[in-house]
Amino acid sequence: YVVVSIPTSHTVGKIERPRFLHAELNEVAKNHVMLIRIEERNRTDFINELNGDLDTKNDTAFVFVHGYCNTFADAARRTAQMAEDIHRDMIPIMFSWPSKGSPKQYFNDDQAARAAASRLEAFLEMLAMQTNVKHIHLIAHSMGNEVLTAALAHMARAGSPASQSAKLEETILAAPDVDKDVFEYAVSHIKSIVRRVTTYVSSQDLALTASHAFRKSSYRAGDTLPQPLVIPNVETVDISNMNCDLLGHSYVGNNRHVLNDIHSIFKGEAPAKRFGIRAKGKYWIFAP
Repeated sequence: YVVVSIPTSHTVGKIERPRFLHAELNEVAKNHVMLIRIEERNRTDFINELNGDLDTKNDTAFVFVHGYCNTFADAARRTAQMAEDIHRDMIPIMFSWPSKGSPKQYFNDDQAARAAASRLEAFLEMLAMQTNVKHIHLIAHSMGNEVLTAALAHMARAGSPASQSAKLEETILAAPDVDKDVFEYAVSHIKSIVRRVTTYVSSQDLALTASHAFRKSSYRAGDTLPQPLVIPNVETVDISNMNCDLLGHSYVGNNRHVLNDIHSIFKGEAPAKRFGIRAKGKYWIFAP
Protein backbone atom coordinates (compact mmCIF):
# COMPACT_ATOMS: atom_id res chain seq x y z
CA TYR A 1 0.00 0.00 0.00
CA VAL A 2 1.59 3.29 -1.11
CA VAL A 3 0.53 6.87 -0.46
CA VAL A 4 1.84 9.33 -3.07
CA SER A 5 1.51 13.11 -2.99
CA ILE A 6 0.32 15.12 -5.99
CA PRO A 7 1.17 18.85 -5.93
CA THR A 8 -1.70 21.32 -5.94
CA SER A 9 -0.01 23.00 -8.92
CA HIS A 10 0.44 19.71 -10.79
CA THR A 11 0.89 19.89 -14.56
CA VAL A 12 -0.70 17.13 -16.64
CA GLY A 13 1.89 14.63 -17.81
CA LYS A 14 4.58 15.75 -15.40
CA ILE A 15 6.09 14.05 -12.39
CA GLU A 16 7.19 17.06 -10.37
CA ARG A 17 10.58 16.43 -8.73
CA PRO A 18 13.04 18.70 -6.88
CA ARG A 19 14.75 21.11 -9.28
CA PHE A 20 18.31 21.86 -8.28
CA LEU A 21 18.46 24.93 -10.50
CA HIS A 22 15.61 26.30 -8.37
CA ALA A 23 17.45 25.43 -5.15
CA GLU A 24 15.01 22.61 -4.38
CA LEU A 25 17.21 20.15 -2.53
CA ASN A 26 14.54 18.07 -0.80
CA GLU A 27 11.12 16.66 -1.66
CA VAL A 28 8.13 18.62 -0.37
CA ALA A 29 4.69 17.06 -0.67
CA LYS A 30 2.95 20.28 -1.72
CA ASN A 31 5.41 20.77 -4.59
CA HIS A 32 6.49 17.29 -5.67
CA VAL A 33 5.18 13.85 -6.58
CA MET A 34 6.67 11.86 -3.73
CA LEU A 35 6.14 8.68 -1.76
CA ILE A 36 4.64 9.58 1.61
CA ARG A 37 4.14 6.13 3.07
CA ILE A 38 4.71 2.49 2.11
CA GLU A 39 2.97 -0.24 4.09
CA GLU A 40 3.01 -3.97 3.51
CA ARG A 41 -0.34 -5.78 3.39
CA ASN A 42 -1.09 -9.48 3.43
CA ARG A 43 -3.59 -10.83 0.92
CA THR A 44 -6.60 -10.62 3.25
CA ASP A 45 -5.86 -7.07 4.36
CA PHE A 46 -5.23 -5.99 0.77
CA ILE A 47 -8.59 -7.38 -0.37
CA ASN A 48 -10.45 -5.83 2.57
CA GLU A 49 -8.82 -2.42 2.10
CA LEU A 50 -9.43 -2.45 -1.64
CA ASN A 51 -13.09 -3.31 -1.11
CA GLY A 52 -13.32 -0.49 1.42
CA ASP A 53 -11.92 1.98 -1.11
CA LEU A 54 -14.55 0.84 -3.60
CA ASP A 55 -17.22 1.99 -1.18
CA THR A 56 -16.04 5.59 -1.65
CA LYS A 57 -15.26 5.42 -5.38
CA ASN A 58 -16.84 3.18 -7.95
CA ASP A 59 -16.34 -0.44 -8.87
CA THR A 60 -13.47 0.11 -11.33
CA ALA A 61 -9.70 -0.28 -11.03
CA PHE A 62 -6.81 0.13 -13.42
CA VAL A 63 -3.55 -1.80 -13.18
CA PHE A 64 -0.33 -0.23 -14.46
CA VAL A 65 2.67 -2.40 -15.36
CA HIS A 66 5.85 -0.34 -15.65
CA GLY A 67 8.72 -0.79 -18.07
CA TYR A 68 12.48 -1.26 -18.07
CA CYS A 69 14.75 0.75 -15.76
CA ASN A 70 11.93 1.63 -13.34
CA THR A 71 12.29 1.18 -9.60
CA PHE A 72 9.38 0.56 -7.24
CA ALA A 73 9.36 4.28 -6.39
CA ASP A 74 9.44 5.26 -10.08
CA ALA A 75 6.45 3.01 -10.77
CA ALA A 76 4.51 4.35 -7.77
CA ARG A 77 5.03 7.96 -8.82
CA ARG A 78 4.02 7.24 -12.42
CA THR A 79 0.90 5.33 -11.38
CA ALA A 80 -0.23 8.13 -9.07
CA GLN A 81 0.44 10.80 -11.72
CA MET A 82 -1.48 8.87 -14.37
CA ALA A 83 -4.39 8.30 -12.00
CA GLU A 84 -4.55 12.04 -11.40
CA ASP A 85 -4.26 12.96 -15.07
CA ILE A 86 -6.63 10.42 -16.58
CA HIS A 87 -9.41 12.00 -14.48
CA ARG A 88 -11.30 8.80 -13.88
CA ASP A 89 -12.73 7.83 -10.51
CA MET A 90 -10.90 4.52 -10.33
CA ILE A 91 -8.70 2.65 -7.90
CA PRO A 92 -5.09 2.92 -9.18
CA ILE A 93 -3.04 -0.25 -8.80
CA MET A 94 0.54 -0.82 -9.88
CA PHE A 95 2.20 -4.15 -10.49
CA SER A 96 5.90 -3.67 -9.78
CA TRP A 97 8.24 -6.32 -11.14
CA PRO A 98 11.92 -6.35 -10.06
CA SER A 99 13.60 -4.06 -12.56
CA LYS A 100 17.18 -3.22 -11.64
CA GLY A 101 16.40 0.46 -12.25
CA SER A 102 19.60 0.93 -14.23
CA PRO A 103 20.09 1.65 -17.95
CA LYS A 104 22.98 -0.86 -17.97
CA GLN A 105 20.75 -3.75 -16.86
CA TYR A 106 18.54 -4.09 -19.96
CA PHE A 107 18.93 -7.82 -20.46
CA ASN A 108 18.66 -8.56 -16.73
CA ASP A 109 15.42 -6.57 -16.73
CA ASP A 110 14.23 -8.58 -19.73
CA GLN A 111 14.75 -11.84 -17.84
CA ALA A 112 13.03 -10.41 -14.76
CA ALA A 113 10.04 -9.30 -16.83
CA ARG A 114 9.62 -12.76 -18.31
CA ALA A 115 9.82 -14.34 -14.86
CA ALA A 116 7.23 -11.93 -13.43
CA ALA A 117 4.41 -12.96 -15.78
CA SER A 118 3.17 -15.81 -13.60
CA ARG A 119 3.06 -13.48 -10.57
CA LEU A 120 1.00 -10.94 -12.49
CA GLU A 121 -1.33 -13.69 -13.66
CA ALA A 122 -1.89 -14.80 -10.06
CA PHE A 123 -2.50 -11.20 -9.01
CA LEU A 124 -5.08 -10.59 -11.76
CA GLU A 125 -6.86 -13.82 -10.82
CA MET A 126 -7.07 -12.60 -7.23
CA LEU A 127 -8.19 -9.12 -8.25
CA ALA A 128 -10.94 -10.43 -10.54
CA MET A 129 -12.19 -13.32 -8.42
CA GLN A 130 -11.62 -12.33 -4.78
CA THR A 131 -12.42 -8.61 -4.67
CA ASN A 132 -15.54 -6.56 -5.42
CA VAL A 133 -13.94 -4.87 -8.42
CA LYS A 134 -16.25 -5.27 -11.41
CA HIS A 135 -14.26 -3.49 -14.13
CA ILE A 136 -10.50 -3.90 -14.59
CA HIS A 137 -8.54 -1.80 -17.08
CA LEU A 138 -4.93 -2.64 -17.86
CA ILE A 139 -2.03 -0.43 -19.00
CA ALA A 140 1.46 -1.72 -19.78
CA HIS A 141 4.42 0.37 -20.89
CA SER A 142 7.56 -0.69 -22.72
CA MET A 143 9.02 -3.91 -21.27
CA GLY A 144 6.01 -4.13 -18.97
CA ASN A 145 4.20 -5.44 -22.04
CA GLU A 146 6.41 -8.53 -21.83
CA VAL A 147 4.91 -9.18 -18.40
CA LEU A 148 1.29 -8.35 -19.20
CA THR A 149 0.97 -10.03 -22.60
CA ALA A 150 2.54 -13.26 -21.35
CA ALA A 151 0.25 -13.30 -18.30
CA LEU A 152 -2.94 -12.60 -20.26
CA ALA A 153 -2.09 -15.00 -23.08
CA HIS A 154 -1.56 -17.84 -20.61
CA MET A 155 -4.83 -16.99 -18.86
CA ALA A 156 -6.61 -17.13 -22.22
CA ARG A 157 -5.08 -20.44 -23.25
CA ALA A 158 -5.81 -21.97 -19.85
CA GLY A 159 -9.37 -20.65 -19.70
CA SER A 160 -8.72 -19.32 -16.19
CA PRO A 161 -11.60 -18.07 -14.01
CA ALA A 162 -10.54 -14.42 -14.44
CA SER A 163 -10.35 -14.81 -18.21
CA GLN A 164 -13.96 -15.96 -18.19
CA SER A 165 -15.18 -13.32 -15.73
CA ALA A 166 -15.80 -10.50 -18.27
CA LYS A 167 -14.09 -8.14 -15.80
CA LEU A 168 -10.98 -7.56 -17.92
CA GLU A 169 -11.91 -4.62 -20.09
CA GLU A 170 -9.76 -1.94 -21.75
CA THR A 171 -6.21 -3.18 -22.31
CA ILE A 172 -3.64 -0.59 -23.42
CA LEU A 173 -0.27 -1.80 -24.67
CA ALA A 174 1.93 1.28 -25.02
CA ALA A 175 5.35 1.31 -26.71
CA PRO A 176 5.61 -2.48 -26.35
CA ASP A 177 9.23 -3.60 -26.15
CA VAL A 178 8.31 -7.10 -27.27
CA ASP A 179 9.32 -9.05 -30.36
CA LYS A 180 6.69 -8.42 -33.04
CA ASP A 181 6.01 -12.10 -33.74
CA VAL A 182 5.78 -12.97 -30.04
CA PHE A 183 3.53 -9.99 -29.44
CA GLU A 184 1.20 -10.86 -32.33
CA TYR A 185 0.86 -14.45 -31.10
CA ALA A 186 0.11 -13.34 -27.54
CA VAL A 187 -2.40 -10.67 -28.54
CA SER A 188 -4.23 -13.13 -30.81
CA HIS A 189 -5.19 -14.95 -27.59
CA ILE A 190 -5.59 -11.89 -25.37
CA LYS A 191 -8.21 -10.19 -27.51
CA SER A 192 -10.66 -13.00 -26.76
CA ILE A 193 -10.68 -12.38 -22.98
CA VAL A 194 -10.66 -8.56 -22.75
CA ARG A 195 -13.17 -6.05 -24.05
CA ARG A 196 -10.70 -4.22 -26.29
CA VAL A 197 -6.97 -4.05 -27.01
CA THR A 198 -5.35 -0.75 -27.98
CA THR A 199 -1.69 -0.57 -29.00
CA TYR A 200 0.26 2.70 -29.18
CA VAL A 201 3.24 2.71 -31.56
CA SER A 202 5.67 5.34 -32.86
CA SER A 203 8.44 5.70 -35.43
CA GLN A 204 10.02 8.33 -33.15
CA ASP A 205 10.61 5.90 -30.27
CA LEU A 206 14.40 5.94 -29.93
CA ALA A 207 14.34 3.52 -26.99
CA LEU A 208 12.78 0.85 -29.18
CA THR A 209 15.20 1.68 -31.98
CA ALA A 210 18.02 0.98 -29.51
CA SER A 211 16.31 -2.22 -28.35
CA HIS A 212 16.14 -3.45 -31.94
CA ALA A 213 19.83 -2.61 -32.39
CA PHE A 214 20.79 -4.51 -29.22
CA ARG A 215 18.87 -7.58 -30.34
CA LYS A 216 20.07 -7.25 -33.95
CA SER A 217 17.20 -9.17 -35.58
CA SER A 218 14.11 -8.60 -33.46
CA TYR A 219 11.71 -5.85 -34.54
CA ARG A 220 9.81 -4.43 -31.57
CA ALA A 221 6.01 -4.29 -31.52
CA GLY A 222 5.95 -0.63 -30.46
CA ASP A 223 8.05 0.51 -33.39
CA THR A 224 6.62 1.13 -36.86
CA LEU A 225 9.51 -0.60 -38.67
CA PRO A 226 9.31 -2.16 -41.12
CA GLN A 227 5.64 -1.07 -40.84
CA PRO A 228 3.11 -0.69 -38.00
CA LEU A 229 1.97 -4.05 -36.67
CA VAL A 230 -1.73 -4.46 -37.48
CA ILE A 231 -3.59 -7.30 -35.78
CA PRO A 232 -7.25 -8.03 -36.62
CA ASN A 233 -9.68 -6.70 -34.01
CA VAL A 234 -6.92 -4.75 -32.27
CA GLU A 235 -6.81 -0.95 -32.44
CA THR A 236 -3.33 0.19 -33.42
CA VAL A 237 -2.71 3.92 -32.92
CA ASP A 238 0.41 5.47 -34.46
CA ILE A 239 1.48 8.55 -32.49
CA SER A 240 4.57 9.35 -34.59
CA ASN A 241 3.20 12.84 -35.28
CA MET A 242 3.18 13.75 -31.60
CA ASN A 243 5.78 15.88 -29.83
CA CYS A 244 7.00 13.58 -27.08
CA ASP A 245 9.92 13.38 -24.64
CA LEU A 246 13.54 13.25 -25.78
CA LEU A 247 13.48 9.50 -26.42
CA GLY A 248 9.89 9.48 -27.68
CA HIS A 249 9.18 6.52 -25.41
CA SER A 250 7.30 7.59 -22.27
CA TYR A 251 4.34 9.21 -23.99
CA VAL A 252 1.79 7.00 -22.23
CA GLY A 253 2.44 8.91 -19.02
CA ASN A 254 3.87 12.28 -20.00
CA ASN A 255 1.92 13.37 -23.08
CA ARG A 256 -1.36 15.11 -22.26
CA HIS A 257 -2.97 14.16 -25.59
CA VAL A 258 -2.27 10.47 -25.00
CA LEU A 259 -3.52 10.73 -21.41
CA ASN A 260 -6.72 12.34 -22.70
CA ASP A 261 -7.04 9.55 -25.23
CA ILE A 262 -6.70 6.94 -22.47
CA HIS A 263 -9.45 8.77 -20.60
CA SER A 264 -11.66 8.40 -23.70
CA ILE A 265 -10.73 4.75 -24.10
CA PHE A 266 -11.72 4.05 -20.51
CA LYS A 267 -15.07 5.66 -21.30
CA GLY A 268 -15.50 3.12 -24.09
CA GLU A 269 -15.23 5.58 -26.98
CA ALA A 270 -14.37 4.25 -30.45
CA PRO A 271 -11.27 5.68 -32.20
CA ALA A 272 -13.32 7.56 -34.78
CA LYS A 273 -15.02 9.51 -31.98
CA ARG A 274 -11.85 10.38 -30.06
CA PHE A 275 -10.12 13.74 -30.40
CA GLY A 276 -7.22 13.82 -32.85
CA ILE A 277 -7.60 10.24 -34.10
CA ARG A 278 -8.14 9.49 -37.77
CA ALA A 279 -8.02 6.35 -39.88
CA LYS A 280 -5.05 5.47 -42.07
CA GLY A 281 -5.76 2.22 -43.85
CA LYS A 282 -6.09 -0.58 -41.31
CA TYR A 283 -4.78 1.43 -38.35
CA TRP A 284 -5.20 4.86 -36.74
CA ILE A 285 -2.94 7.88 -36.48
CA PHE A 286 -2.85 10.54 -33.80
CA ALA A 287 -2.84 14.08 -35.22
CA PRO A 288 -4.39 16.45 -32.64
